Amino acid sequence: MQIIRRDFVYVSNLLSLSRLVLAPFIYLSIVHYERTITLALGSLAVLTDLLDGYVARRFKLPSDLGKILDPIADKLVIGAALFGLVHSKHYDFPLWVFGLVVIRDVFIIVGSTYLAYQVRFVTRSNRWGKCATVFLSIALILYVVDFAGSISFYVLCAGLVFIVISSWSYARRLIRLLQTHVPHHKKLV
Repeated sequence: MQIIRRDFVYVSNLLSLSRLVLAPFIYLSIVHYERTITLALGSLAVLTDLLDGYVARRFKLPSDLGKILDPIADKLVIGAALFGLVHSKHYDFPLWVFGLVVIRDVFIIVGSTYLAYQVRFVTRSNRWGKCATVFLSIALILYVVDFAGSISFYVLCAGLVFIVISSWSYARRLIRLLQTHVPHHKKLV
């Protein structure tokens, strides 16, 4: 793992950083029931998420910083939106979903940080985590626009299924990488 100063000025990493900046404003717009502003900020967050990976691949600018920033920005934006929905009196959003997502994200961040320090390896997002992010984002948008019917909840449930699958996948990868890279006297039992 190597993060150098130049990585901070890559357009792809600046796009990820912009999502970090958007997170508190997304939270505030949800709590204050400013649905148009929430949708505009959420759309901007989704657009920067799509563009950061594309720009990094297109211009061959992948970096360890980007591998860290992108998933953290995703987690922070989704977490801010979830917290806003739970905290706002205008939405009927299940608190247990917020808890499940937070527990999973803390697990992934702690595990990835431990892996980065223990074996100097930065994990990438996997397809299950990306699917969870997509479905959660769609569900959050549906809740913000107060989409009538149970479609919002069904999309949210699909996102939760991907959260469970991605958690399992991340845990397996973490254990496998630690067992492969940690010296025998330090191996996990």
